[in-house]
Amino acid sequence: MTGDRNQLRIDFGRRWLTPQELAALETGNVIQLETRVDDLAEVYVNGHLFARGEAVVADGKLGVRVSELVK
Repeated sequence: MTGDRNQLRIDFGRRWLTPQELAALETGNVIQLETRVDDLAEVYVNGHLFARGEAVVADGKLGVRVSELVK
């Protein structure tokens, strides 16, 4: 296998935390995201927006159903 790998990132929402807020997090805390439930997830490949879709649960695992490819 070569060292060339693509980086995949899926954003469901974002939230900026101060260092103090980050340090205060404990197991079980909930972080409210700055997004709405019906907002689309964004799929990035190597830092570039590639697709948008909706979050789904399949066989107990979180996934993304792609609804739009970005050119």
